[in-house]
Amino acid sequence: MVLVVWFAGALVFFRAQWRSGWNLMMGNDGDPRLVVYLNEHWFQVFHGQASWLNPGFFYPVKGLLGWSDTFFLYQVFYGPLRLLGADPFLAMQLTIVLLSLVGFASFFALVRLGFGSGRVVALALALAFTFSNTLWLHAGSFQDNGVWLVPLVALCGLAAWRAAGEGRRLRAGLLGFACGGLAIMFLYTTFYVGYFSFLAALILLIVALVVGRARFVRAAVGGVATRWRAVVAAVAGFGIGLWPFILTYLSAQRSTPSNNYAIAVAYAGRIPDVINIGSGNVLWSSLIHSVIPRVNLQSYELTYAPTPALWLAALGGGLLCALWLWTGRATDPAAARTAVVLAITTLIMAGVGLHSRPVTMWAAIHHLPGAKALRAIDRAQIVTGYLAFLTVAAAATEVFQRLSWSRARHYESGRAGRRWLLYPSMALLCLVVVEQWNTADTSMVSRRTQNALLASVRPAPSGCRTFFVVDSQNSRMPFFEYQIDAMLISQKLRLPTINGYTAHNPPAWNLERPGDPAYLDSVQSWLTQNRLSGGVCKLDLAGMNWSRAGRSTT
Repeated sequence: MVLVVWFAGALVFFRAQWRSGWNLMMGNDGDPRLVVYLNEHWFQVFHGQASWLNPGFFYPVKGLLGWSDTFFLYQVFYGPLRLLGADPFLAMQLTIVLLSLVGFASFFALVRLGFGSGRVVALALALAFTFSNTLWLHAGSFQDNGVWLVPLVALCGLAAWRAAGEGRRLRAGLLGFACGGLAIMFLYTTFYVGYFSFLAALILLIVALVVGRARFVRAAVGGVATRWRAVVAAVAGFGIGLWPFILTYLSAQRSTPSNNYAIAVAYAGRIPDVINIGSGNVLWSSLIHSVIPRVNLQSYELTYAPTPALWLAALGGGLLCALWLWTGRATDPAAARTAVVLAITTLIMAGVGLHSRPVTMWAAIHHLPGAKALRAIDRAQIVTGYLAFLTVAAAATEVFQRLSWSRARHYESGRAGRRWLLYPSMALLCLVVVEQWNTADTSMVSRRTQNALLASVRPAPSGCRTFFVVDSQNSRMPFFEYQIDAMLISQKLRLPTINGYTAHNPPAWNLERPGDPAYLDSVQSWLTQNRLSGGVCKLDLAGMNWSRAGRSTT
């Protein structure tokens, strides 16, 4: 049943892919192609054909891998797909499809094991989480799909905790090691989602400590005392995975500027953006635009909000559980307390990416280790949505136990009062699933076009040590298309290029727009600055014609 429900959701979510015969890839000609480049970089690294930390762009700058997400764990699927004969673009899209299965199955198992959620509830929430409005709207930002790995990390941790409590030491140790290793590799793979997930975990612990007080401390201390082997294994797994993270990002930290507070705030949302679900949503986009017209539904970086019914279910469920706990009427106190803690954490995380006066949470978070590397901070809402789905799952355990027909039979006097509440609860759960449907066109990369581009490239003249691109037709493509074209060609030829595109530009590198009149002067300046006096070639993208670049580069 799990595979059937996932497959039904995947048919809808990846409809543009199978309808086009897998020619269309999600996203535009920008970031998705950069992600293909980075995944292909790992594929070449594992074959001894590329330097691990040094992708061949912005030549001769070193340590470029840490200038963006590394996508390391994506190689679990990408590498085998390439070995089976898929081209880089098809392998990348199929990797996203398979990752969605990981997200769906691990979320389903997590809420079943952690909260005792019913099968229907778990399937419905796994479907909504995996194929959410947010991920559809940002389908080309494959780093955002890293959120599908979060429930897998949590599931390993929970399973290790349970196994240790049952005295199954070997199983607990292996699962604990897997949890720690996956956690750091997840952060290494997709830094934005990873960082906000770790931040959410920290906030969750603080909230649990405040809400649970002595009960939480006793449970935590007692649990660690009896499960210390699993904890040590998790720390060991985390520690072993930490060294590539440090090598990659410590090198990048030395060579890239930190994003200052003003830049982060410029990318922050405002309070109305907590319901900014973007354009194309079949239920809510038109309504939100008409009621709150100042919400910019077209802003790519401000449209990560959870959907309205999800907000209602999460906060409403948390409030009901808090009420039942306060009055001593909670049927499953553990699930109810978890729902309350998750609901509070969800609210706090919703404020992480918002800027308002006089209080802006990022003013404090900005000083935490690693936070200065973040720019588009409203992406925290990706993790907010994940927490909201977990909150609904925990609250539903309490709600549906109270409203189930089996319990109603034992309490005849309350049966009629409970029965009518069952239907709106189920209707709200269905609405949470349906409201994820989005009709925006998010698949614009033609695999055939990209493969044809690379097939048209001829070998560079002998003696070329690096190259840059020009465009004699002056077609004025977006700057990132020129740069990524150069990178993909560079990767195919295994010849570094001074062009490039990632989260940052090197100091004094001003080669973004080949159509600008000053472009060739900027090329010459970069070559002079980096003492690249010979072996430089020029590639005209208009006809894929090579020529040697002289002293003047003209």
